[in-house]
Amino acid sequence: MGELVINLDNGPHINSHRTQFIKRMTEFADNMGLKIRLVYYPPLSQQV
Repeated sequence: MGELVINLDNGPHINSHRTQFIKRMTEFADNMGLKIRLVYYPPLSQQV
């Protein structure tokens, strides 16, 4: 089993499309037999 790790910026531009993105990534993972790990980061202005 493979694993796909996706690094995401948790900024507002992602929030409006998150539901559709998660749905499509779940379908892709199911079709490809992959495990997906989403890694979220705070918006750039809040990173230390």
